[in-house]
Amino acid sequence: MELPPFDADTPFMEAGFTSLTASKLAGELQSQIGEQLSPVILFECPTARDLFEQLSAKGLSHSSVDEFTEFLVSYRDRARVLFGDSSRDDSSPPSADDLEHDAHNLDPDIIVPKGAYSTSASPKFVLLTGATGFLGIFLLAELLQQEVAIVCCLVRADGEADGRQRIEQNAAQYGLELPMDRCIIAVGSLAEANLGLPPALYQHLAQSVDAIWHCGAHNDHVMSYNRLRASNVQGTVEVLRLAAQVRLKPVHFISTYATGYGVAGTFREVSPLPVLPRCWSQGSLLWGQQVAMC
Repeated sequence: MELPPFDADTPFMEAGFTSLTASKLAGELQSQIGEQLSPVILFECPTARDLFEQLSAKGLSHSSVDEFTEFLVSYRDRARVLFGDSSRDDSSPPSADDLEHDAHNLDPDIIVPKGAYSTSASPKFVLLTGATGFLGIFLLAELLQQEVAIVCCLVRADGEADGRQRIEQNAAQYGLELPMDRCIIAVGSLAEANLGLPPALYQHLAQSVDAIWHCGAHNDHVMSYNRLRASNVQGTVEVLRLAAQVRLKPVHFISTYATGYGVAGTFREVSPLPVLPRCWSQGSLLWGQQVAMC
């Protein structure tokens, strides 16, 4: 696939740059200026001219915006060979209609059951997503320290043994000792229908789980919304779908996306989403909107 023309005023994401090339380019520019540089810089400075103005005073090795643009064109072409065809990374921004739909429409087949609720103040059997991450492993440790008898961990793995090993290794690197005999490993994926679980296990969880703690996500503040949607937005939809099966279960939803942007204040389920800096992953906040609608 032929890459589009690129000049000093062409937005990077219209010129064939992807979240992967943005991350790698930030690393290369970092070596030029000698200071840490976040990949988000390509979204805050969306053109070569904007980026040159931002970095020229920091020791950038290119003396003019034209020279810098030529470097970026060369880098883009090299990156395509090194990291694959950029057309495979759907980094195009979602349309306003798509975002509006995701923010305000929950799947109509998610129906809250009447007269069947899980309201236990001390749940004995909970489902946890994200246990292989930093926040999730500490949450797992906290749940196991409380009165929760069994925690079922949804893990993307090659099998139950592999999933258990991933959680144990994650706990070990933070010095945590967990009673793994009280953990059940459910091999699945947030990006798949019914969380990628076998029908029998899915039905068992729908009937038996007292509460769901959902902190699993594909954490990448550079990757495009379209690439994150399956695991982060649709994954949350699948969690809500399970929560509404057989009997309604409370969902404890955790998202850390806005913490890096200094957004202050208290936000509740009905609060409007805050406007964050210009970054395509802002659309990823929409999975929280799905929770508010359930």
